Amino acid sequence: MKCIKFLISLNILLMMSSVNVSAAPLFTSNGGLSGRCKKLCRVLNVDDRVKTAEQFNDFFQRECLRPKGKERWELYKLNIKIDDDDLDSIIDACEKLGMLCDVHPRQSYCDYIVIFGTSCDSMRRSCEFVRNELMTIIKKNKNTRIYFLIGSRPLDPQIDSKGIISDLEARGFPCTEEYAARVIWEKELSGRSVSCEFVSVDAKTLGKAPGELKRANTSDTVNKLLKEFSLKPGAMLAVSINPFIPFQHNVLRNHLADVKWFEGGGHLETVGYHINVKEYISRMGKRRLVNVLLDNIARCAYEEMKQVRANAKTGRRSAAKAKKNISASPDKARSGKANVASAQASSAAEKSPDR
Repeated sequence: MKCIKFLISLNILLMMSSVNVSAAPLFTSNGGLSGRCKKLCRVLNVDDRVKTAEQFNDFFQRECLRPKGKERWELYKLNIKIDDDDLDSIIDACEKLGMLCDVHPRQSYCDYIVIFGTSCDSMRRSCEFVRNELMTIIKKNKNTRIYFLIGSRPLDPQIDSKGIISDLEARGFPCTEEYAARVIWEKELSGRSVSCEFVSVDAKTLGKAPGELKRANTSDTVNKLLKEFSLKPGAMLAVSINPFIPFQHNVLRNHLADVKWFEGGGHLETVGYHINVKEYISRMGKRRLVNVLLDNIARCAYEEMKQVRANAKTGRRSAAKAKKNISASPDKARSGKANVASAQASSAAEKSPDR
């Protein structure tokens, strides 16, 4: 039985070895809560009834998702009731989960860079991150391919740069996220001799009714990238901006897992700059920041649950296979131990994508 448990744990370790965790995970691989996640539950006064990943996900989907049809920058209420006195403690708990800080790359080599589209200011900061943090990595591999994932949503003066909007209007370009990304990339990376492929999802193709507009989300843009470009498994750096790094990391990770990216030797790391908490609070208010953070955790939990369920399914298959091999003959059991040792050596070799 101990051997079976060891094989299950090893199999999960092998699956995780090709992913540099870009923030503190909410859940353990076997469906428990991480220590930082437990702290958040205590702050929210739900630790007596939220003790597993499933319970955490169910609670956050029910209580902490923003209302349908609302954008994260709009004013809205969550179902969960939060006292003003608890807002600072929630922000502190989210900081411990890696949602407010800079995330710098650990790897020094990459084959692909993926930049997530968002508001104009956030796209500008992501391009600054590429310029300031990743140029050394890019120079190591002249064949690094860069993809900017964007939608064709109209720009919103409430959150998007009026300067960018004026620039687009002066050039006669449509005032959309796609063209804003092109202008921002041109300004921030001019003279750097790096090219970028813009992967845009037309909002009209996502609506349920003919002509209905639906803003492309992270999953939509990643899905288009993987469908339209022949990406062979390699070292991938994704660039986001907090507090969205953990969520977008998990969305991309799940899509890559679906196409056997990690099984083919691929790697993933998601990086980016921090959110300026004081500036955000001064513009939008502390409660709106907490709403954004909790909504983001709910979406992150949903994505992480896919990994927990996949681990459980893989563990059950590994247990059945190990039990069958061990019960077959002593020789096969010894052979199984040798294979485990070989797998451990392979796992150690896969942990760093540096080349």
